[in-house]
Formats: sequence, C-alpha cells, structure tokens
Amino acid sequence: MTAPTETLDTTLTIDEVAARYRTSRDTVYRWLKGRNDFPRPIALPSRGLRWTPEQIRQWEAAQVDRVNDTVAA
Repeated sequence: MTAPTETLDTTLTIDEVAARYRTSRDTVYRWLKGRNDFPRPIALPSRGLRWTPEQIRQWEAAQVDRVNDTVAA
C-alpha cells in the first residue's frame, strides 16, 4: 500500500492543474462545475483539492479522442 505522503507527492494541486493548461484557478473551478467530463478531485481536509496524474492524463486522452472523432466525421 502507498504511504499517505507518497500519495500527496504524486498528486496535483489546483494551481498545478491550472498551470498545466495555462489557465486560472477560477477556470478550473468552472470546469468542475460546468463540465461533466472533467475529473473530480480528491478533497483532502487540510490540503484542498488534488488530482492524480492518471486522472488528468485520461481526461486529456478523452479530449484528443473527441477532437479526432469530430475531425473524422
């Protein structure tokens, strides 16, 4: 089993997610409220919202697939 500190070290904060997409924290919050496909974060009591890198990679792959399907149609 992964130790809790290792899990925290491998998760992304909202600031890191925003920076990854060169957007603001507000935009990430809007995505959470308005997009059903955006990954739901893990809510940690003292650490705020966190995402696993795998959640983000899967969402990115789904976006690429969606665009490719649109272009191919």
